[in-house]
Amino acid sequence: MVIWGFRWRDKTLSSGTFFCPHCNQVRPYKRKRPGYYFSLFFLPMIRVWRRSPFVECQVCKSRFDPKVLESESQGT
Repeated sequence: MVIWGFRWRDKTLSSGTFFCPHCNQVRPYKRKRPGYYFSLFFLPMIRVWRRSPFVECQVCKSRFDPKVLESESQGT
């Protein structure tokens, strides 16, 4: 029986609406930061590796660089 391991987990940093380049419409988003965690009994305990944040469209699930949220890229 395995009681420890490693797994990916995305932490939500913020949310709101933005202009999704893939959908070509204003959509809800979540800004997330993925991390690789040591888990014990399937519960993430210690983050052992962290990657750069990204923005995920909640409709099409496409991922973008956080720069997509800057006002110049929003068409306003």
